Amino acid sequence: SCVNYGCDHICVTEKVGVSCVCKDGYNLNHDMKTCSVNNEYFHRGLVFSNDSSICIVDIRVLTHFSYVPKCVLKINGTRYMVLDTDQRQIIIANETAIYCAMVDILELHQLTKPTGTIS
Repeated sequence: SCVNYGCDHICVTEKVGVSCVCKDGYNLNHDMKTCSVNNEYFHRGLVFSNDSSICIVDIRVLTHFSYVPKCVLKINGTRYMVLDTDQRQIIIANETAIYCAMVDILELHQLTKPTGTIS
């Protein structure tokens, strides 16, 4: 039963016994009972742009009580932004060029420079 199993976070009763599950942002350890913080830089979140930065708000509701945006890339005049979750990259266009940044590295690389204005 879950009462005596000793799960660190969440215990689930199944047909053939019990198993442990961790809260969002944590990984289940090899002992299959305890949980450790997931060390990936970004988790589930809301990505947005203001006039000078690309920002992320972590929205893991089970582990956070406040939502503080973290501005991670400085770029002026963002006109368009696309988040490729499969490749974990952000593609950004301002009036002068199109850029790409890997979410885990966060360095802008210019993909192309237009001959006119991006609109």
